[in-house]
Amino acid sequence: MMRNIVDKLFRSFVPASHKDYNLAEQSKGVGFQYLFDILGLKDSAKPTDSTAHLFNDIYACVNVLSDDIAKLPIKVFKNVDGQIQKESNHHIQYLLGVRPNPYMTPFSFKKMIVTDLCFAGNFYALIEYDKNGKTTALHPLTATNVHVVVDVDSHTFYYETMYKNKRVRLQPYEVIHIKGMSRNGYIGISPVRVISEQVQSNKAALKMNQKILESGGTPQGILKMSSSLNQASKSNIREQWKLTNSDEAIAILDNGMEYQQIGVSQADLQFLEGQKFNQQQIAAVYKVPLHKINQLDHATYTNIESQSIDYVKNTLQPLVVQIEEEFNYKLFLKTKDDIGCYTKFNMDSELRGTSKDRATVQEINIRSGVKTVNEVRTQNEDSPYDISYADEPMMTLNYAPMGTVAEVAKSRVDNHGLFVATKGGETDEQGNGEKSDTN
Repeated sequence: MMRNIVDKLFRSFVPASHKDYNLAEQSKGVGFQYLFDILGLKDSAKPTDSTAHLFNDIYACVNVLSDDIAKLPIKVFKNVDGQIQKESNHHIQYLLGVRPNPYMTPFSFKKMIVTDLCFAGNFYALIEYDKNGKTTALHPLTATNVHVVVDVDSHTFYYETMYKNKRVRLQPYEVIHIKGMSRNGYIGISPVRVISEQVQSNKAALKMNQKILESGGTPQGILKMSSSLNQASKSNIREQWKLTNSDEAIAILDNGMEYQQIGVSQADLQFLEGQKFNQQQIAAVYKVPLHKINQLDHATYTNIESQSIDYVKNTLQPLVVQIEEEFNYKLFLKTKDDIGCYTKFNMDSELRGTSKDRATVQEINIRSGVKTVNEVRTQNEDSPYDISYADEPMMTLNYAPMGTVAEVAKSRVDNHGLFVATKGGETDEQGNGEKSDTN
């Protein structure tokens, strides 16, 4: 009863254009449906030779992006007074690292996040809670069946969708919503729609120019005369000109006659034909390097390595940050156990490169005291050493704090301000080595 009252009150704030929104309309023009609609294909139709590459290239880009994100492990950490702790036993860690819901693995769940983002521009998941308010499952929702209802005056909003064959209304805290590039902050834009709109524009331009050339609706050129002609003379010249051009013969102009082209030239037509959406343009929309989709025409080892690093930083990293931010805001409660907790993807596998590069980085981390031997072994999924110093940070003897170096230097200066050297293996009164003759 109370919920019905609240719903009625809240519904009064919804703009009229949103009240009678038909959820079935959302499925039109989303994902591959954009391409079907714009390319003139029915759901059961097969792409033609001129459009099939669009589907192949889009699928390749989406598959690469979703796999690269899905394979990254995600961990839960907690910041306690500046000390970072790994929360291996946290219930959110189990959710994201073992089972997001009864029917999906973490890999398939993360892959679906990116797949929906790449096709529909939005990913939605229903958050399931237990009686204590803890998150127990994440159930993906069909992106094409979710509608965001917004009150532009109060900036409040909610979600409408079909769930378990029922139309339901969900509050923002009940939904994980990860969106792509957005113009209003509420709904992401589908990359497929961007591609399909460009395809539609190019097709319209080509069709228009083909009609110009075929139908003669706009003349391709005009013949100028130095004197006026009567109607019979004009008709005679027009017929003779058609006969001359019909078999691609050479046109002969009489004295005082001049030809001026005003239609589309062959060079212009070739340019328009070249505006078809190609593999490189599709890859650019998704920010995927061409070598990732097996386009190796101009690839070298150097530029592939550089592009791979750029791909991680400028393509994967923004996706990862967006997912982390939504998880951190929606999955943790404001309780003692959850305050300070956050999720983080491990990007090391994408950044560390080959086994040799990885070993070099790990060696530097151990020698500089950044990581212990056992931390590195754990990172490599090896069993830790059962020795005490394997858990202690180490540093080479060549490194020392500057203050310590200054103190040692001062201790070796005599009363005359001269530096006193020591012989190796010998000690002085303080045990620092036997003083040697400075002469």
